[in-house]
Amino acid sequence: MRSVIEFLLIFTLLMGIASLLHGPDWRTVGIQRITANSSQAWDIAKQYHPRGMDIRDYCDRVVEMNGRINAGEQVFVPVCEVGR
Repeated sequence: MRSVIEFLLIFTLLMGIASLLHGPDWRTVGIQRITANSSQAWDIAKQYHPRGMDIRDYCDRVVEMNGRINAGEQVFVPVCEVGR
């Protein structure tokens, strides 16, 4: 019985730590159309991602919205804010 209680305490502690490290949840609240200066989604994400958002998550969203990107074309970038 004691080992079960210890396991549950450790599990609860680890889940609490994981939730603190996860950071805020971001949601897309709008879309902005831009002219791509680069064919790299990473370059676009560096320029347009909101402060505090993981640039990798933003880059994934740009790719999901546009697929393949060519420099000089019009692409869509998400406008994101912390979810409530």
